[in-house]
Amino acid sequence: MAAEIILGGFLGLLSLEDLKKQEVSFGVLGVTAGTGLIILISRTFTGWPDLLFRLLPGAGLLLFAMLSRGKVGTGDGMVFLAIGLYCTFDQVISLMAGAFLTSLVTAVVLLTVRKKKKTDTFPFVPCIFLAYMTGFVLHMNV
Repeated sequence: MAAEIILGGFLGLLSLEDLKKQEVSFGVLGVTAGTGLIILISRTFTGWPDLLFRLLPGAGLLLFAMLSRGKVGTGDGMVFLAIGLYCTFDQVISLMAGAFLTSLVTAVVLLTVRKKKKTDTFPFVPCIFLAYMTGFVLHMNV
């Protein structure tokens, strides 16, 4: 339970930064990843293949960010890499799907009320945080 609360706190901090600056602090991200690595090694480390599998969704998003030439932020992929240190592969995929769904709903609302144009961007880490907290509150497998 402590690891879930720690990750939620870090995602909250990263969300606030993303909302204010439209970027994430690599300092906070480094502390998040370092803490996750310590927790992983001390509690649930089952081998390198499992660790690499957990990092795969974040690596895929990071690759997509690089290929999209900035349409998707590299920080978003790095956040999912850090999440992979706390969560299993299935949990990371569930969280990613929830974050994408939250992002979709947010985009539709912002377009509908004409706060944003379809070419505008908005921060994604708060969508990750909201999806994570929803899973945490509902005691889902996130």
